[in-house]
Amino acid sequence: MRALVCGICLALASPAAAGRASYYVISDQAPQTIAANGYVQHVREVDAGRYEVSVETVVAPIGSTGSYAEVRAAGAFAVPEGFQLPSAVRRQLRPDLSAWEAATAIMRWAVENLEVDEDDIKPQDAVSVLRRHRGRCSGVANATVALLMAAGYQARTVSGALITDEGVIPHRWFECRLPGAGWVPSDPTLGLWTVTTRHLIFADTLRTLPEVQVVVPSTDGLERLAT
Repeated sequence: MRALVCGICLALASPAAAGRASYYVISDQAPQTIAANGYVQHVREVDAGRYEVSVETVVAPIGSTGSYAEVRAAGAFAVPEGFQLPSAVRRQLRPDLSAWEAATAIMRWAVENLEVDEDDIKPQDAVSVLRRHRGRCSGVANATVALLMAAGYQARTVSGALITDEGVIPHRWFECRLPGAGWVPSDPTLGLWTVTTRHLIFADTLRTLPEVQVVVPSTDGLERLAT
């Protein structure tokens, strides 16, 4: 997975064709109807605990406007106690950068310096993950969100599931709010500003894995990244 990340980080800077997929989901937790920049999930409840879910994505639609100086002027957001931006990140965040360029620099640092280790049993809070430079998908998402918030961006983690060729796995990624673009999703285990039609969003961390039947397979061209 990490080798694939490095290859796509810089390749996703321009729009690409939309991807589509649909699923039949059985779960005691309802998936969410939600729309973000480049990701739309529509949910229809068929019966109690049974849902039809359709997902559409566009690779790197972004469309952000404004400068990083304007982001900073709005003020930083609350971050964990004892947390601060790494010096290598601070040096890159020049006021003359666009808001998109600065956020991308932060995310690139996270992708290049935080190892994804799903067997990591240590604490997954942002401070702990940044200290040891590794974590599960949840820890890497927590750390990236903290980095973005410390730099002045609104950011939040997203809970859900990833539909792989081997089955359904619980997963976590994040969204960053960019001026002119709104909330833009990104999965740091894949690359920059990247999610796929295999990402399903739920309101909270999954207590139990849902049963998922693929009705229309993913067509976003990134299927290989989710295996």
